[in-house]
Amino acid sequence: MFLSLINFYRLLQQGVIMKKIASTCLLFFSLAQSSHAALLGTELSLKIIYQPTSSSTEETIGFLTTAVVDEPKVEFPSVAALDIDGDNFTLVDVSINVGDNYLEIDFDNSSPYSSFSSGYKNGYVFTFDSGIAATITGATIDNNVTTLGLIESDLTFTGNQLYVNVEGLSFNASTFVRINLTVEGGPIIKPQISVNGGFIKLDTTHGSAPDTTDCENVTHDGRMVFDEVNEVLYICSPSGWISK
Repeated sequence: MFLSLINFYRLLQQGVIMKKIASTCLLFFSLAQSSHAALLGTELSLKIIYQPTSSSTEETIGFLTTAVVDEPKVEFPSVAALDIDGDNFTLVDVSINVGDNYLEIDFDNSSPYSSFSSGYKNGYVFTFDSGIAATITGATIDNNVTTLGLIESDLTFTGNQLYVNVEGLSFNASTFVRINLTVEGGPIIKPQISVNGGFIKLDTTHGSAPDTTDCENVTHDGRMVFDEVNEVLYICSPSGWISK
């Protein structure tokens, strides 16, 4: 009997072999369904900028840094760590967490500061990697949980870049910001089968090559059998059986 991973996955979905697995209690299978992800797994860059007036030069006051969006990890746990020495600017120590479709700014460690400097621009620039990331099509303030005095005009996005302007806003250690992101596309999480504490057992050929009729069309691709005598793994491919 031949069992390709593709066919095995289909059988699991159809419930054909679920009862047998449950009754033997030998294996536990964890199956991740196909689904469209948004920002998880994509790269995100952060920099902090300041521009006193519309005619002055925009300055980067926090080192550009990049993280991979990964829950429940906090991507930027200490913005103060990005401070550039000797530039006459001090960064408020906030933490920034990014999820599948949101961005959060937490002010737990912001003391002793209580407000952002005023200016034309003073804030955070987030750049999502356009090569692998989803396209951000919108950003809105979640007013149900946001306690910083942001308004919608403080958010600007172009392509995969989002700018959050916090100039002149007051805060304390309990202040919190959540920005919900509208996302389109993104990488696809493909199905996988995990066997925890058990095995996938292939059919064996007892020293012989598998029959060519068992690997002769596209529905057979991915089939696997094992020659336990010669220690050869056979995999059905579009060109027939290949051995590993």
